[in-house]
Amino acid sequence: MTELKLAFRNIFRHPQRTLATFLAMALACAGLVLFGGYILFIHLSGETHATMMVGHLQIFKRGFYETGAGNPAAFAIEDYEPLRQRLIQDPEIGPRASLVTGMLVLSGIARNPESKNSAPFIAQGWVPADLARLQEWNPYQLFDMRQLAVNRVFFPTEPELDASEPKAGTLGVGLARILGMDLQRQADGSRARLELLCASPLSATPRIGVLYVRRAVPRGLKAFDDRLIFLPLDYASRLMFPGQGTQVTAIVMLLNRVEDVPAVAARLKEIIAQQGLELEVKTWIELLPVHQQAIRMIDLFFYFSLAIVAVVLAFMIYNTIMMGVLERTREIGTLRAMGASRKRVSTVFLLEGLILGLAGGGTGIVLGGVSAWLIDAAEILYQPPTIPFLIKLEILVFQDWRVPLLAYIGCLAVALAAAYLPARKASRLFIAEALRR
Repeated sequence: MTELKLAFRNIFRHPQRTLATFLAMALACAGLVLFGGYILFIHLSGETHATMMVGHLQIFKRGFYETGAGNPAAFAIEDYEPLRQRLIQDPEIGPRASLVTGMLVLSGIARNPESKNSAPFIAQGWVPADLARLQEWNPYQLFDMRQLAVNRVFFPTEPELDASEPKAGTLGVGLARILGMDLQRQADGSRARLELLCASPLSATPRIGVLYVRRAVPRGLKAFDDRLIFLPLDYASRLMFPGQGTQVTAIVMLLNRVEDVPAVAARLKEIIAQQGLELEVKTWIELLPVHQQAIRMIDLFFYFSLAIVAVVLAFMIYNTIMMGVLERTREIGTLRAMGASRKRVSTVFLLEGLILGLAGGGTGIVLGGVSAWLIDAAEILYQPPTIPFLIKLEILVFQDWRVPLLAYIGCLAVALAAAYLPARKASRLFIAEALRR
């Protein structure tokens, strides 16, 4: 108790120096909280966007992922519906799955009969309702970018696909421009149409179908914008496999929790091995490795910034407490002469560091939380790479308790580490030498 009183008295002996150190500690902690909250936002928003694109897991025919781009229809899964039902009813997979659906990839030449322009395309066939669920997946309750007025051009009120229009789909803005599409409805209410020429594995002659265009959608990457078409799965399957049941090139799974991906992937591989199926499983991380690469790079920036902040803060706290040791050398000698042990002396200065860490860290958490609230209220918008629309900057400080807790513990650790050397020096002063100063 005496050590604590001495520590408090010593801290307030030089209020200006203590205030400077306290403010540095508070600002450093607030900065860590804000940066940590932003890194968490990057993790969660990146995961959400990736999942909206490919789901959590996809099942292909073996070899499709490596060589299927040349002829995707040749890798179609014929018994799609029985397999889908088997996965839904599996006691380990079913309770963890939010959505199990199919997706058919096809490619060919698209032609606009009005302008006579043509271009190669890649199309994805989806169940309209399932595509909408995938694109609306938001388990972390992040701000919905579709609510922003500036994004209305990217997110019209009508969905990309609609079951009431079984032969209508969407295409990239770039592809619409290449084909010279006029997407205004005709006087009779009919939509613009495309002619799709596709190679079917069931016929030596190409298959020709008509697709009515609901609208053009910006796809982000130019490679997608200039080639990608979405159309209903049933129509895509009939176009490629006339007279047969629905076939897909991938079974897409959306889980309730991303943490279940490894367990469900292991179970899928077990089922495939037991039944001798020529299938393979890919997780969303394997399908989009660039996501993990970007996250690792951002994490490195965070760790580098953390190291710089820790070093600067440690030197400032070290300087403050060491100055106290030098100014109170005679007092330290008096304490030692009165019987105070070395441990007691070092405890006084360690407590000074601890008090600075507790007060500065606590203030930093509050300051970081208020700053995050102000940033949220300011509605700062920016456009990330590969995404065509604007998103709102979010600093997720209190959505995950680990962000403020780790920042607080980090500041405490730095304060104690910085106070250790001055405390050790104070405890090792010789009594006679200290009293002569």
